[in-house]
Amino acid sequence: MYVREIDFESCNWADEEKLLFDVRKEQKQIQYSNLFKAKSLSKDFNFVKSFDGKTLVIQYSLKYGDAKQSNQPLAFQMHSFNAELEELWSTEIEIPITEEQFDLFSAATDNNGNTYLLGINRGIVKGKIVTFNGELSLSPILLYKIDGYSQSLSEEEIDLGENYVAQIGLFAGKNENLIVGGYYKNKIAENTCGIFIYSTGIEEEGKFAFSPLPADELLKHSELKTKEEIKEKKIEGHLIGGIYPREIHFEKDNGYTVIGEKYSYNYAERQIIHKYKEILVSRIDGNGELVWATKLPKNQLSATTNLESYNGGTGYTRIVTEAFEYYLFVDNLKNLTLTENQVPQLHSDGAGGFFSGFKVNRETGEYTRFTIMDFRDVNGIKINRLILSKITYLTDHQFALEFNTDKKKNVMLKFSLND
Repeated sequence: MYVREIDFESCNWADEEKLLFDVRKEQKQIQYSNLFKAKSLSKDFNFVKSFDGKTLVIQYSLKYGDAKQSNQPLAFQMHSFNAELEELWSTEIEIPITEEQFDLFSAATDNNGNTYLLGINRGIVKGKIVTFNGELSLSPILLYKIDGYSQSLSEEEIDLGENYVAQIGLFAGKNENLIVGGYYKNKIAENTCGIFIYSTGIEEEGKFAFSPLPADELLKHSELKTKEEIKEKKIEGHLIGGIYPREIHFEKDNGYTVIGEKYSYNYAERQIIHKYKEILVSRIDGNGELVWATKLPKNQLSATTNLESYNGGTGYTRIVTEAFEYYLFVDNLKNLTLTENQVPQLHSDGAGGFFSGFKVNRETGEYTRFTIMDFRDVNGIKINRLILSKITYLTDHQFALEFNTDKKKNVMLKFSLND
């Protein structure tokens, strides 16, 4: 594994590459839960950074013995680095659960260098409930901690009580704490949905906050049949299905901004069709109360040969200033005049399009739509395809974008945002 620094002033390499570590020959692709996989995770290597930016952990999965054996324990190799990319520690972690039983959702590291893994042990069934989609087995949600000093392993169960997880994620907190958060449903007939936040610290007991979401906001930009389903079944917030927690950000009042994105996939002619739809932005105050929730409409599709999420130009990128949040994505031009009663027109990844965005007021949740550029003509250059992972945050109001031209050249542009 190598690293190399880029000088954004000159748009060139700043120095020579540096070897971080040798990858073990037992390395294999990491098997994540397809349903709950976090935005930051990769099938090969997982990079997690602490909230203060001073610790980086690189993790990859190991293969033991015969690949056909299903009773092998989970094993990971982990490397921890400081802000100067000097290695702090390296260790192999073995979790006493087989890969067949364990769904890994997410990973995080805190400001003290402790690393965490979040998953469900499907080898244990705590109970069953009946939902509109059939019977659902409830298995324990487990949080594993790898100590930053001793590299010892400990385990904690996240108990949601009468509620069950719709989607879940793991996030590093700003006050040396850790956040397990996402979307929940409960067992009562109305099947209300909302956001849950579980905060746990080094020397404090974990605390829950549950915030129901308004159904009126979730109904915007939805198909008519979905609205009729909700009216017929009297299901408040039913549209939460399929929205996954991508990010949780921490505010000055000790509240949170929770960002979810609707995602699904299906198989078609030896390809996997990924569908990335609306973004749900929710602001929760320091008392755990919902301040506002805003649904940002988009409708994207990409086709791949594997289940790896966030390929190409689908999904979004978030940039924050003091007063606004910007959500950047690739869109269909027909959506520029979309009303709240309309469903967004489909954009297919790799089929041109416009680089667009939503500007969200951080106080009220109100938003406006804007367009940055047309891929057909960017200062005389035609862009074949934009890859959102190649957007680099520079300052509060600036970001850089790298892309390929039709002449197979790499070009980098720098943009400024005007509040």
